[in-house]
Amino acid sequence: MLSLAHVPAVLEPIGLARSDGKRPDGMTLIPWKLGRSLLWDATCVDTLAASHIQATSSMVGAADTSAEQAKRRKYENLDSSFIFVPF
Repeated sequence: MLSLAHVPAVLEPIGLARSDGKRPDGMTLIPWKLGRSLLWDATCVDTLAASHIQATSSMVGAADTSAEQAKRRKYENLDSSFIFVPF
């Protein structure tokens, strides 16, 4: 979608790997906001998975909230020169 808006981006940017080798899914090649590039990492949550069913049966969006928090923790050591968006 960024390409439709003529925003250059790269998938799985090299040089941003964590100690375990995991990288964000993508990064804009030009500043997105306040001089910082946008980084993103996506996940697909199964709300009916055994690990989520207790929380999702009592609160709408519980699995999404949990996944978002996990993504933020996963990339919390990124340089402050990036804007990180989990989705």
